[in-house]
Amino acid sequence: MAECTQENCTVADTGTCLLNNEPASCPNCKSIDSIIASDGDIDKLIQPLATPLESTRFPLSYTLSADKMSQMMGQRYCQVIGIVGAPDAGKTAAIVSLYLLAANAKLKGYTYAHSYSLMALNEISQGARRWNEGEIPDQLTLHTELGDERSAGFLHLRLRRLDRDHVVDFFLPDVPGEWTTALIDSARADRLEFLQRSDVIWMMVDGKTLTEHSTRRQATHRTKLLIQRLADLLTDPPPIILVITRHDVSTPPEATISAFKQEGLECGLKISVAFIASFADAGTVEPGFGISELLTASLGGSGEPPCYWPEKTKALENLRSIMRYTYPAEES
Repeated sequence: MAECTQENCTVADTGTCLLNNEPASCPNCKSIDSIIASDGDIDKLIQPLATPLESTRFPLSYTLSADKMSQMMGQRYCQVIGIVGAPDAGKTAAIVSLYLLAANAKLKGYTYAHSYSLMALNEISQGARRWNEGEIPDQLTLHTELGDERSAGFLHLRLRRLDRDHVVDFFLPDVPGEWTTALIDSARADRLEFLQRSDVIWMMVDGKTLTEHSTRRQATHRTKLLIQRLADLLTDPPPIILVITRHDVSTPPEATISAFKQEGLECGLKISVAFIASFADAGTVEPGFGISELLTASLGGSGEPPCYWPEKTKALENLRSIMRYTYPAEES
C-alpha cells in the first residue's frame, strides 16, 4: 500500500499513479512501511482513543426526578398534582388521555405549550396507539414500573389556559399502584412523601369496582382506609379530589359517594368528586370525558396564577402559597 505527496493523486485508492509512474519508482510515492520506518513508531500515526473515565449510562426512565422537579420549581411556579390509587385504578390512563388530548388540540379550554418529559409521555402512551388489526387492545396502558423503587418519577406538562391567557406548569407522578396498596395495608408512606408538597391530590378509584356486586364492598372499604391513611400522612392537607374513573362503564350510587365525603370530614379532609372516562367506548360518553374539568378543579376552579405573598386585607380562604404560608379569611 502506498501514499503519494502529489496533490490529487489517487494511487492510494486506485493503485495507478497520476503521472503514470510505477508506484515503486515514483519519487512522490512512499509506502506505509517506509513512513513507519522513517517515523519510528506507528502509534504516532494512529493515536488510540482515550479510555473513557466511566462507562456510558443510560437513564432508567425519561421521567423527571424529585430533585429536577425542585430545581424547576425554583425558577417558576408549578402545580404539583399528587396521584394515588390501587393498581388498575386508571392513574396512568388518565395521564395518557390528558397528554393525547393536548397533543391533538382536543383538551377543552387548554392548549399544549411545552413539556420537559415529552419522551416519557410518549413512551407511556404507546399502548393507547397500538391496535390489533383494528381491534381495541386488552390493555391500553402499560403497568407502571420504576427503575428506582424508592422515589417517584414526575411528568411535566405546560398548558396554556385559553380563557385566562396564561400558562400553567403541571407535575404529575406516574407511580405504581402497589405503592398505594402498601400504604393501605401496612401504612408504608416513605415513597409517597411527595404528597406533602402537592397542591392537590387525585385519589383515583375505579368506578366499576364500586358498582359491581362482587367488588363494591371491598372497594368501598379500601377507599375509606385510603382516606384514613392520607389523613395520617398529610400534616397540611391540600384539596383532595376523589376521581371516579371509567365513567363510561358505570356510575357509583350517590350513597357511596356521600359515604366517602363523610369519611373525609371525620378525618379532617375536605373531598370533592370528579368523574372521568379516559378511554370511553362508543356511546354517550366521549373519550377523555371530564379530563379538562378535572384540571380546572385542580387549579381551584378559576385557574388564576397563584399569589405568592397575598395581602392580609383580602379575604382568602384555604389559599396555598409559597412556603405553605396561609392567610386566614377575614371575618365578615
